[in-house]
Amino acid sequence: MTVRSINAGRTRRLRHAVLRPDEPWEATAYPGDTAASTLHVGVFAGSALAGVASVYREAPRGSDDEGAWRLRGMATEPDARGWGHGATLLAACVGHVARMGGRRLWCNARASAAAFYARGGFTRRSEPFDIPRIGAHVVMDRPVSPGDLAAALGPDADAQCWRTDRLVLRRWRAEDLDAFAAINAETETMAMVGPSRPLTRAESAAALDVLCQHWTIHGFGLWAVEERATGRLIGRAGVWHPPDWPYTEIGWLLARDWWGQGLATEAARAGLTYAFACRGVDRLSSIIRPGNLASMRVAERVGMHPAGVAIWRGKPMWTYAITRDQWGAGRA
Repeated sequence: MTVRSINAGRTRRLRHAVLRPDEPWEATAYPGDTAASTLHVGVFAGSALAGVASVYREAPRGSDDEGAWRLRGMATEPDARGWGHGATLLAACVGHVARMGGRRLWCNARASAAAFYARGGFTRRSEPFDIPRIGAHVVMDRPVSPGDLAAALGPDADAQCWRTDRLVLRRWRAEDLDAFAAINAETETMAMVGPSRPLTRAESAAALDVLCQHWTIHGFGLWAVEERATGRLIGRAGVWHPPDWPYTEIGWLLARDWWGQGLATEAARAGLTYAFACRGVDRLSSIIRPGNLASMRVAERVGMHPAGVAIWRGKPMWTYAITRDQWGAGRA
């Protein structure tokens, strides 16, 4: 049995056969299917698709809870039931919601499946109601906590590839050098990092080699940051162990054209989630040059706190820090 992300089209056969056999095929296309934040996940027995589920950023009707996500379209082949596929799908969806910063997962559960959802941590929140041609349902929900991420079996649960609403955060490739060197050649972008000047192509090649070696040694590191809409490399972000710094650091750097859109904050939040929920890191710090107000604002937005001035590479630097307990409390 394996579980991995799939596209919306692959969910529709099981949605129709299991969930909506008396409805037209068009009813198997749900609002939100193509949203960037949506996850469609399939569980496979060998090469055969045995079950599907989807999870969307959506609040229940009448609620404005921005931390709410909806589970929908969970269906398993009739002859594949009893093998734990439903629990595997549910874990994948819960893990995705945790990665995306969600705090609550809800669904319109079939009354006949309410016991299954209760075993998965859901609580019933309504009296039974009928959906025409489908049957009796109840509203159920469960909280989502950082611990759900570490326990989840979902796709991309390690550091190799991490997705947010607008970004893909992934391991570096040799073919990234041209785009990486172009970013490092931007005067304004590099003013507050490294040697405070643009890098030559040779210097960028050496820096990329350091990033790749960190991944080889530690199994994680600063990600290459892509814009999801275009696939374009726009910067770097993540957590790593600087060779001349005693703490695990979280850092971010985006090319000038992508400043001011909240993307650095989005990437930083992903780094915090990975470090604290998946790696069990106790404390993260960030080294920020005096005057780099934009990076200070990013640190503060993700819950980091000023931790004093430190001398790093012979120069005074502002430091920010956050512990796992502080991060967890901020998500409660």
